Amino acid sequence: MTGLGATLLALAAAVVLSTVPVYSGEQSTGSAGGGTTVTHTSQTVLQVMGGGYLVILLLPAVVLAIPLLLRGRAASVVALVAAVLVGMFVVLGILSIGLFFLPAAACAVIAAALPSPPRHPSPSP
Repeated sequence: MTGLGATLLALAAAVVLSTVPVYSGEQSTGSAGGGTTVTHTSQTVLQVMGGGYLVILLLPAVVLAIPLLLRGRAASVVALVAAVLVGMFVVLGILSIGLFFLPAAACAVIAAALPSPPRHPSPSP
């Protein structure tokens, strides 16, 4: 279940970065009469970087969803690899969007450390 939580946290980070203005700016213009007009702007990551950046924002969620499709030892190994990859994503992007994915990376590490449930429950005696 923790793997699903990590995936949902990564998806939530992508949605927040796509819809909430995280960039702000200011532009000053002077007029002939000596007055100054200051314009404040705020934009989302997609407005600044373009729609193609959505692929990068969704990448951690896709990587973290892969172990959810597997069972047993394969799921454990792939969950560990996914946690490492998302951790690297956070470290490499820490100065921009990486920090938004830190909760998903932490949850992925916890998911990778927990044993995966058995594929079929054993019958009770």
